[in-house]
Amino acid sequence: QGPVSAFDATAGTMTILGGTLATSVTTSASTEFRVSSNSSDTSVTKDAFFAQVKANVTVVKVRWRPSNAAIADQAEIQLGK
Repeated sequence: QGPVSAFDATAGTMTILGGTLATSVTTSASTEFRVSSNSSDTSVTKDAFFAQVKANVTVVKVRWRPSNAAIADQAEIQLGK
């Protein structure tokens, strides 16, 4: 979990926490995209998810499955958290 420092919506990739702590995140058709706030948690499309991502502003929490650590299982924008 951390701020997105760079992203490519077309490729479905993000970098969380730029610099030496950077984590590259790759999504796929099986990735579940979510947007949550203090009062709601909503599933969204990949396009709707990336439309809300702003570099160095948006905080995203990502989960991976142990069986496939190369592709994110879930990516969640946390609004107001």
